[in-house]
Amino acid sequence: MNLMFKAFGRRTQTSPVLKKPLAAWRLLSYRGYHIKALGWSSPPLGVMLLGLIGTIFFFAMTFGPRPYYWPHTRKISYGNSPPLATRAGWMSLACLPFVMASSTKVNLITVLTSVSHERLQVFHRWIAYAMYVLALIHTLPFIVFHIWKGDMVLQWNTSVVYWTGVVALLGQTWLTFASFGPFRKWSYEFFKISHIIAAVVFVVFFFIHCDFRLSSWDYFIASAVIYFVASLHRWDGRFCCSTLAPPCLFCQVALLKFMHRPTRWYGLQASTASFASFASAHASTTHPFTICSLPTICSLPNTNTKGKTTSVLTFYIRPQGGFTRHLANHVAANPGFNMTVVLEGPYGGVDCTHLEVSTKLLVIAGGSGAGWTLPLVEHFLRRVERLQSQQQKNLPSMTVILATRDRASCIWYHEAIKDLLDRYPTSFRTSPSCLDIRTYYTSAGKGDLDTPSLSPSMQQQEVKVYPNEHAKSRMSSETRLYYGRPDLMRIIATDSTSNGDREKVGVVVCCPASMQQDVRTAVADEQQRILQGVGRSEVYMHMEHFSWVQ
Repeated sequence: MNLMFKAFGRRTQTSPVLKKPLAAWRLLSYRGYHIKALGWSSPPLGVMLLGLIGTIFFFAMTFGPRPYYWPHTRKISYGNSPPLATRAGWMSLACLPFVMASSTKVNLITVLTSVSHERLQVFHRWIAYAMYVLALIHTLPFIVFHIWKGDMVLQWNTSVVYWTGVVALLGQTWLTFASFGPFRKWSYEFFKISHIIAAVVFVVFFFIHCDFRLSSWDYFIASAVIYFVASLHRWDGRFCCSTLAPPCLFCQVALLKFMHRPTRWYGLQASTASFASFASAHASTTHPFTICSLPTICSLPNTNTKGKTTSVLTFYIRPQGGFTRHLANHVAANPGFNMTVVLEGPYGGVDCTHLEVSTKLLVIAGGSGAGWTLPLVEHFLRRVERLQSQQQKNLPSMTVILATRDRASCIWYHEAIKDLLDRYPTSFRTSPSCLDIRTYYTSAGKGDLDTPSLSPSMQQQEVKVYPNEHAKSRMSSETRLYYGRPDLMRIIATDSTSNGDREKVGVVVCCPASMQQDVRTAVADEQQRILQGVGRSEVYMHMEHFSWVQ
């Protein structure tokens, strides 16, 4: 579907013939399930169906053909390789290039389909699981056969194939089980280092184990080419820069700005992420952060001054633990210093083509996702100014919903929105209602913000909040504060049903798992309404995760 949209653009979105097939595709892409007892959210329904098809395929190819073992006798031998082990071993080896292709940040799949690499990680893990199970099925028949034959110890002592296979299997076991979510979240940096070491051990001993049998080395050549081409492309996207201004802490959010001359960094995505390596803090590791700014208009690729002007890369980094806490402490202890940073990317982001065709945008963020919304708001302001300059009467609208339990985040976000509106003052002179900013303060205490106190019965009631009185006189679009959690399913359903047949609603999300589940359930319900002939609006969703790998 991404390929179709890239090839035909807006015609894909406006064609009535494609409305229901597109809704069916999106239903499979958005529908997911949450098991509250396990704290686990499933991948989309379509991804799980692909996993089921793959599972059936591998088990049918492995256990379908007979026999599993040759009909050996003490006098007649058909060879030392059981058919079951041979089939499983070659299929496991054939998975290696696909595991490599889906593991890198830059890969051919992303180039062809525009599916960002973090969304491919589920396939990377599942193919690796299949490879591991096939490796076990490959190993056990050899053990059974040689124990029956009585030469298991002899084979272990004299054949390089057996002990190298065991070492490779041990490395693969670590790669498989140490990649589970709880272990990654416990210590991602340790996971990354151990993952690289185990991968090197696995590939080296796997290569020796195969011993150039038949066409086995072809799979290693393909894997090496895929990986090293991707690595070269990654290094091509790296550059060094220094902070434009000294890093500072504001409302417990570290603000970092870098001067940058755009090349391929700014394409058709907003709210992209880059991997940063800080020379003065954890220089040996890289960490993903969202770019919370857009390039200056004169530096965009379609302008005459492309590559001749500089833009500012802005990062808002909220100290959590580990590296970000260390960075915040370093900034607080060394006020006014400059740092050298190596940046790699950008990766992911929201396709601006979808933003351009949406008549109504609903941006939903929670907690640390606040900074992620700023490039989307800025892109919308630029779009409104451009449409106004073209004398367009039907302007798009945007609603931004931020849910946070942190008082400092509320204050900081109001200031950040105010600064954006000050930079684009003409966007709301003719249409003051096209941007709606809503902040939901979810903390139990309600008297700690500089706003009127509310009784419990007035929760979810609107309170107009301005950072200061001076800002209030200049802002045509108010920032509104609510107490309590937003009813996301109701909001999405209302926005989707209040539009006409040709309206296109874009829902863009970066929030915790509980909010994500509400959003994708609501958007999937709208796709189901379209299939039933009840829904009128076309609803598109883009979802970003808090964790880099889910």
